[in-house]
Amino acid sequence: MLRDAEGTVSSEPPSAWATSGRKRAVDLAGVAVLAAPASVVVLCASLALHGGIGRRAFVRHERAGRHGRRFALLKLRTNEGDTMPDTFAARLGHLLQRSGIDELPQLWNVLCGQMSLVGPRPLTTEFVPRYSPSERVRLAVRPGLTGWAQVRARHATTWPQSFAYDVWYARSATWQLDAKILLITCSGWRRRIRHGDPHVSKPDLVRP
Repeated sequence: MLRDAEGTVSSEPPSAWATSGRKRAVDLAGVAVLAAPASVVVLCASLALHGGIGRRAFVRHERAGRHGRRFALLKLRTNEGDTMPDTFAARLGHLLQRSGIDELPQLWNVLCGQMSLVGPRPLTTEFVPRYSPSERVRLAVRPGLTGWAQVRARHATTWPQSFAYDVWYARSATWQLDAKILLITCSGWRRRIRHGDPHVSKPDLVRP
């Protein structure tokens, strides 16, 4: 039986790999490999953002982590162009979003143990009480930088489909599946850089 931060119990266990120390070791090894190049990219992007918008480049968003615990998700600020669509900040923000560079600061969340390289994307805390008992297994694993729902985005056209992919991952994760997700993510990243494929946006969670 699993109990999350809201006190709700789920009888659906996650996969052994998803909560194992081995997966955590892979996360730390991945951060060690990516830290140097990612730091250079994030530093350059943050300096460009600060020069373009005159404000701090990093933002924190409250998200629900493992067992529904709150944590501050780090991102580069990319929404300054919402009211000024033709500005340098808007063009730069669009580039960072399209390339996924705005998500790189979340490697710090991985290092701190709040996230994993692979897992369901973290949602806002307001969604936690709205999970059904069978869906709460999603909260039993660390949220990820990328996940099964993201690499299956073309097949997940609705929120329930996307959410179902996350629940399936939490129950079925293996190191082979994580490796597959990372390879597909890298391939998709290159495709976005070359062709400007947009991120897949998820609609709000609405229950009847």
